[in-house]
Amino acid sequence: MGVILTICSVKRAFHILRILNLLYIIWAILTIELTINWNNVQGVTGSDGLGNVGQQLPAMIGAFSLIRSVWLIAEEWWDVSSIRPSALDDY
Repeated sequence: MGVILTICSVKRAFHILRILNLLYIIWAILTIELTINWNNVQGVTGSDGLGNVGQQLPAMIGAFSLIRSVWLIAEEWWDVSSIRPSALDDY
């Protein structure tokens, strides 16, 4: 019985960490964008927008981190087998 509780607690910890990761990504995006907006910073992206690697890499890493966090949380929420075990599991 102790092993089952340990596995459940690890799953719960991963779930909490996924949500905290998502909240951190959203917080980081908001703080950076609001700081740029409030300080009226102009020309951050340069003349070609996101044309150089120094702008593309952080944007891609942030976008993929956000997508991955949302995907993992949604995948866990949609996993019905973890909520209600199948009747065939008893046999």
